Amino acid sequence: MKLRPGLINLNDVYFSVDETGKLALNTDKVLVSSEDVYTIDKNVAYTVDTIVLSAGDPLEITKSIMLVSGNEGPVILTSTPTILPAQAWQRVLIIGLHSVNTVKFQDFAQLPDSGLYLTGRNDCILSVGDTLELMYNSELNNWFEISRSIKS
Repeated sequence: MKLRPGLINLNDVYFSVDETGKLALNTDKVLVSSEDVYTIDKNVAYTVDTIVLSAGDPLEITKSIMLVSGNEGPVILTSTPTILPAQAWQRVLIIGLHSVNTVKFQDFAQLPDSGLYLTGRNDCILSVGDTLELMYNSELNNWFEISRSIKS
């Protein structure tokens, strides 16, 4: 999927998309990126990856920000674990990219062995601009929700 040129504002963090579909993180709407490292300020750097998921696909965390969309329509992730294990206390921000090709993450209460402990045992559907922030606990081998922001 190719992103259209423009500017995305996510909780006052700006992402620009150039003509080639490359995503760049911005502050004050000014380009501050180089290659695939995006900087909010001089002390914090993030890396971004984009993935299109199908129902049985486990999400592999390859960057600190993961942009996700469903493969040709809405997707309910059914793999166990839903997100592959990571480094102890690793954090990830998952951002939905599409209003139709949404991605649903299921809490362990609905999908045993999903490895996801979501707030209130509520599943999370990510549409365009929605976010889910998680942290991995390697002792328990589970991802725990830190926060979510659902725009719709």
